[in-house]
Amino acid sequence: MIEKKREKGFPGRIYSNPDMARFGRRNTVPLSKKSQCSDCVHRLRPGTCQAFPEGIPQRIFLNEISHRSPYPGDHGLQYERET
Repeated sequence: MIEKKREKGFPGRIYSNPDMARFGRRNTVPLSKKSQCSDCVHRLRPGTCQAFPEGIPQRIFLNEISHRSPYPGDHGLQYERET
């Protein structure tokens, strides 16, 4: 069970992650490090790329999983670092 506590962000709101209170958003987790997508050669504009033109899956964008291997719907394109 996630321990919930009151933080200074917005009065009356309960946050499961103390960082959420600091940023004033619910259901979001701030990035602690740069997304693997930020230096990929297939990147188009923020949140999209040639592999995912309709939007990069959250698990890939937040580095929960690596996109160095195939992922459903990636049109055969995986992460390649910009040079």
